[in-house]
Amino acid sequence: MASPILLPTPLPSGSLQLNQLLTDPLNPFSSASFLHKSPSASKPATQSDPQYRSIISQDESGHLLSSISSSHRQNLLVLKADNMTLQTLEDPISTFNALRTDTSAQKFILDMAHKNQPLYYVVGLQSLQNPTRSKARIQVPSSRRDSKADISEGIFGVVVHKVKCLVGPPNEPHSLEDIPLQWSYHKLEQEEEDPLEELQLSIGLGEPLSARELREMAGIVSEEDDDESTKGTHKTEDSEDDGSGY
Repeated sequence: MASPILLPTPLPSGSLQLNQLLTDPLNPFSSASFLHKSPSASKPATQSDPQYRSIISQDESGHLLSSISSSHRQNLLVLKADNMTLQTLEDPISTFNALRTDTSAQKFILDMAHKNQPLYYVVGLQSLQNPTRSKARIQVPSSRRDSKADISEGIFGVVVHKVKCLVGPPNEPHSLEDIPLQWSYHKLEQEEEDPLEELQLSIGLGEPLSARELREMAGIVSEEDDDESTKGTHKTEDSEDDGSGY
């Protein structure tokens, strides 16, 4: 299981759920979504930390950043909480396999494929109770003061997998980028029987969304992302910290 990545803006409790498919994990209330009820999802693996503490950074707009580089040392914060709870699916692959065989889920996925909408699958949620933010080492800008977080309890971190959906003839080849995904294939019922127009729905479960990809979705351009682009694959020791505190 991948470690949770920090959300740029925390979400209220209950806004995301395990075993949920949605088009935008950053804006669940305005996102198209499908929630599949299953026994495995109702009994997630749970870990807690009653003395949670993590060093994070933020941009000038107050967005929380999950990686810490030297360019953000002046914006370091200590994020604490009375309790941290991390809930994850015990077996995400098996749970997703059950989801994609569900007829209602296939209808939702097919609709999103026709609309060319991205899909993400929620497999982990990190929640904090009574979180607080405070200065770390070097003073942060005067516009930011020691304070409680925006919400008293909410979702601060997520683990979401990318999902790819294709509609086409069964003999249509995959692209090279499709190879790492775990695929299933489902015949689509046609209104008129015509072997020349046989179509199938292909559903692929991909890798977890990275912190950088999540920032890009939020429209956040951070200096460490620019540094990574110019330095290629070189990473500093600090950039390896995903800021989840876990």
